Amino acid sequence: MNYIGIQITRPRLNVSARRVHRYETKAAMMYVACGIVTIWIAGYLYLLFRGINLGRVILNNGVPGKPYRELFYLSHLVGLRMYLGTNSDPDCLNELGQELQKKAIWNERIAALWLAGGGSLLLYLAYLYA
Repeated sequence: MNYIGIQITRPRLNVSARRVHRYETKAAMMYVACGIVTIWIAGYLYLLFRGINLGRVILNNGVPGKPYRELFYLSHLVGLRMYLGTNSDPDCLNELGQELQKKAIWNERIAALWLAGGGSLLLYLAYLYA
């Protein structure tokens, strides 16, 4: 009660208005989730394109006189690893190529961890907002 004696109360929201407020909050949190997903995709694309560029530079740093096909190991992991240059034979690369191959291997490991960690986060967000 105020000093005059009149009870002042704030109006209560009806049930539908409270439900709308809850949906607005959930929609606002959806923007945060979309931002996280966008940052994750951008980071993964950066690592992927950096790996492709490193692979291109690795394959340009072969030892002179060795055939191009001797740069690769014969293994079951041919495909993207061969294209990224991490599957190259280090003996067929010069010093710069060997250093770049080490960077490419680290880049591949970081990309795998980024994919695993971000994938689990995306699954959690999908479960949370489903």
